[in-house]
Amino acid sequence: MAVGWLVACLLVCRYLVQSTEQSIADTKAFFQYVDEKIADPRVSAVVTPRFVPSCSSPLMRELGELAKAAKAPIQSHLSESVAEVCA
Repeated sequence: MAVGWLVACLLVCRYLVQSTEQSIADTKAFFQYVDEKIADPRVSAVVTPRFVPSCSSPLMRELGELAKAAKAPIQSHLSESVAEVCA
């Protein structure tokens, strides 16, 4: 099972927005949590930008580097309706 930490910095409700630095730190902490606390080979952490337009280019680059370093997949989707953005 793949589990991810939701990351967004643009075009989302204010409570979902984080800086690039905080998003990367939280994602790294989530990966560590999955490895140490869940410790189940059936569960793996994945990099999870909310959806492509909700992440800046610098954030996407950092997430890509994190995924590469962790040898982790990236999950996302490319579009959402206006109603879904702040749901």
